[in-house]
Amino acid sequence: MLKYFYNQILFFTIWVVILVLHTFILNIECNIDLWISFIDSFVFNTLFFILGIAIWFMVRYTNLFKRSTFDIIINYFSFAAIFVFIWIVLSTQILKFVISSSDYSIFINQSIVYRSIIGLFMYISMVLFFYLRQNLESFKQRIQFESNMNNMLKESQLQVLRSQINPHFLFNSLNSLNSLIVSNPDKASEMLIELSNYMRYSINTVSEQFTKLHSEIIQIERYVSIEKIRFGKRLVFDIEICEQCPEIEIPSMLLQPLVENAIKHGLYTDLEGVKIQLKISKEANWLLIDISNNFDSEKTSPIGTGLGLRNIRERLLKLYGRNDLINISNENNLFIVKIKIPIHEKI
Repeated sequence: MLKYFYNQILFFTIWVVILVLHTFILNIECNIDLWISFIDSFVFNTLFFILGIAIWFMVRYTNLFKRSTFDIIINYFSFAAIFVFIWIVLSTQILKFVISSSDYSIFINQSIVYRSIIGLFMYISMVLFFYLRQNLESFKQRIQFESNMNNMLKESQLQVLRSQINPHFLFNSLNSLNSLIVSNPDKASEMLIELSNYMRYSINTVSEQFTKLHSEIIQIERYVSIEKIRFGKRLVFDIEICEQCPEIEIPSMLLQPLVENAIKHGLYTDLEGVKIQLKISKEANWLLIDISNNFDSEKTSPIGTGLGLRNIRERLLKLYGRNDLINISNENNLFIVKIKIPIHEKI
């Protein structure tokens, strides 16, 4: 509805401009009375724009890609000749009927050739204008379609990345349960309950790209409790969160692969245990997530940065369109991952 109203306003504006120019040219250059000049301009231009509706339908339903150039040229010039002829005849007859002046009738007859040339020029301009409008609309629709397709593709890619996280953790947990069932059935039962709560949350948020930070923290605590059943005192987990942070939204299931990677990176290289520190703070419009774990730099980790960190890097790139939101470093036997979340820049 708004687009239709905009087109009507644009069409009316062009008509008014031509009407005024036509009136003053007749009045000033041809010494025609101002009122007669206005009537002449009004009749000729109004009738032209009314007949011009036919030009729009011709442009609208002529496919330039399915017809030869010769056919298109012949059709448009034939239509132009008929259009200008009908326009000139109707306009002159109406004006001769409205304005009963012999001098004006002579003027009209003498100006028919010039009016026909101007009418042909206006016809060509209108055809080009309609084609321009049509192509612009098609271009906008194509951009919107491509944007929708890109969003759908991005959503599907994000779902694939997220689907890789849960099975990755689930396989490890099932392996731990398998060993605990024989060695410590009570811990196996406790681990199974925590794992059930953890997976329930994961399933409930599978369709959500973003969630509140405090919900993710609860999920991380469940995850760590599962891993503590497996590793016992070898796993130490400290968390520090600023007061303004819990209500901030972050990509769902973002923290779990960070903690998972820290556990594996530390415990596979240091038999004594691993201490993980998770710090979350807010700075201007950024949520800062720092997670670190100790490791033995003289031993080689078979896990490396892991599937989880690769997925996080790709998810951040797809969600925010930036590749500078995650930084990984080693400092003094500490493996450090720093993530910046733009609080007001979700796309």
